[in-house]
Amino acid sequence: MRHLVLSAVLWLTYLTYWRVVLARGVGQEALISFGVLVFFIAGVWTGTRAWVDYNRRLARKLEGRRAERPPDRVAVAVDFHRRRIRVQSGADLRHATRVIIHVEGDEKHFRAESLEAEPPAAEVRAP
Repeated sequence: MRHLVLSAVLWLTYLTYWRVVLARGVGQEALISFGVLVFFIAGVWTGTRAWVDYNRRLARKLEGRRAERPPDRVAVAVDFHRRRIRVQSGADLRHATRVIIHVEGDEKHFRAESLEAEPPAAEVRAP
């Protein structure tokens, strides 16, 4: 909302200076330019308002993603795309040096690896 208010104040300041110019007397071309400018400002202000509203709706929709998990929900069964999560048995992902994530169909597989381990043959590394 602050962005919208700041935008409105800046455009009002700009229009005030145009009012000073128009009060001094100008030709028809300047009046047409002023009308086009007012139309453009209204479009920018409307677009800004629509963008702010869109971001607010998106933030409300995704609000659960920003919240901390309660301590009793450390284990997660599905991700935000509703894919089942599978973790390598005995793996402690929190203390792993590297975590390999592989998505296969509607399942997401997590595997812990240490830096000393050799990469799988299928994995391609950049030089």
